[in-house]
Amino acid sequence: MIAPNEQISFEIERSYLCGDEVADVGVIRTKLPGGRHVVVVRGVYTYRGDGAGRLAALRAYWEFDAAEIIEPDKSQAPGEPQAPGEPQAPGGR
Repeated sequence: MIAPNEQISFEIERSYLCGDEVADVGVIRTKLPGGRHVVVVRGVYTYRGDGAGRLAALRAYWEFDAAEIIEPDKSQAPGEPQAPGEPQAPGGR
């Protein structure tokens, strides 16, 4: 989501480096304003450097229909989103 958000975290599961480029496979979690919902997007994120230490290109490959909006588990520490597939706290949606 591109807008002011409370927190964005990147969880990189695997990286593939080739010259000045890298492809990261992982998850981006975005805590929406108010902290009641987290958007979870799995994808491949690519970066290319310009050879002088600056970012020259950035791309993200993900499926819009596969993005999830979840409610953080109340038993977890504040700011820790619930992992997809985990059972929610009683009364959760």
